[in-house]
Amino acid sequence: MANTIDYEQMCKDELLELEKQEQRVNETQREISRLKLDKKTPSKEVMKEARQTVVQEEQIEEDSFEDEVAFYLNSYRQLSEDFSEEELRAILPKKKHPKYKDILLRLSLESVKEIKEVTNMLRDNDVTDEEEEICFKVMDAEKRKIEFIRSRLVQSEKQEEIVEEEKNNIVLVPTLSGNIRVLDDLEHIPSEYYDGFRELISSIVDGTFKGVKMFASNSQLFGISEVKAFKIRVVFTRLSNDTYAIITAFVKKTDKDKLYNESLNNKGREYRTLEPKLKENLNNREFMEENEKSVQQLWNILAPKSEAARKELV
Repeated sequence: MANTIDYEQMCKDELLELEKQEQRVNETQREISRLKLDKKTPSKEVMKEARQTVVQEEQIEEDSFEDEVAFYLNSYRQLSEDFSEEELRAILPKKKHPKYKDILLRLSLESVKEIKEVTNMLRDNDVTDEEEEICFKVMDAEKRKIEFIRSRLVQSEKQEEIVEEEKNNIVLVPTLSGNIRVLDDLEHIPSEYYDGFRELISSIVDGTFKGVKMFASNSQLFGISEVKAFKIRVVFTRLSNDTYAIITAFVKKTDKDKLYNESLNNKGREYRTLEPKLKENLNNREFMEENEKSVQQLWNILAPKSEAARKELV
């Protein structure tokens, strides 16, 4: 059997840095908790409530990060063994993302875990020559991922001048009757939410994906994600390297609303019906020109009132 390489060593520095960052976050959170409690001399009940609040805030932040990692990890794992650098770059967070380094480090860790699992398989005497060949292809692919991520992290550490990254394209998904669903959605949403929706859709365009979360694998929305802010959601999915489909937008009133869940699942089913045609039409100039008109209409609806704010619009 061919010798295996200890690829884990390749990611040692990145993993150590991730541990240091987690330690710094924990220390900061403990200090915030202490300062909150030091503002006055509270009762035991108040102190207990304060501690519970801090723990809840920490858990929310941790869950939010795991949701973001899951979004990127889904595409990361789906890369073929002969992926190109362009394909890998397309599914990584943009450098302007506030958690850019943390997410890249986490993806590296996932590659390390994959390599360790494959290495353990290779130690099995029952592995056939064909299985061994597959294992080495997987290991080589994960090695390439780690090397590419390392190069991105080194660029970030050196604070090299960042060339303005290209923005993603968006396609507005129609209903089965041909209307643009997100435009129909906005007709029934109070305008005071429009600033928030503009920010969420802009985050899809600039690749930062604000508050991104994938839907559960046991729903009709498997493989579909949402970006979110307080009460508002925009549901979307990836059509190609740099093109994302905007499926629907809504104000979320409760997590346990049966009608809400049914409506969202129905929209997911409808999208699946349209998805093959949408992907096919990405190279259709007439379709894309019509889509651009709808996108411009979307931005016009969401346009801020002030002139200064309008100039910042995507």
